[in-house]
Amino acid sequence: MGSSAAASLHADILVVDASAPPASGRIYIAFVQGEVVVAELERVAGEWQLKASDTRAEPISITGEGAEIWGIVSGLVRPEV
Repeated sequence: MGSSAAASLHADILVVDASAPPASGRIYIAFVQGEVVVAELERVAGEWQLKASDTRAEPISITGEGAEIWGIVSGLVRPEV
C-alpha cells in the first residue's frame, strides 16, 4: 500500500483539513488497513478510491471496514535541506 503524493518528500509536513468534505481529484490522507496513505481521492462508479501517483499501482477502495479518510491536504511545509 503506502501510496504517496508525487510532489511530497520524506521530510515534508502536510497540513490537513479534517473538516473538508470529500472531493474527487484532491489529495487526501487516509488510514487504510493499518497504514497511512497519501493519495488522490476519486469517485468511480459510486465508490470512493485512493489513486496512487504510481500509475502501475491499483486504486485502493476505501469503501467498507479498515479504511478511514482523515482529511484533505491543504498545504505543505518543506523544511530547508
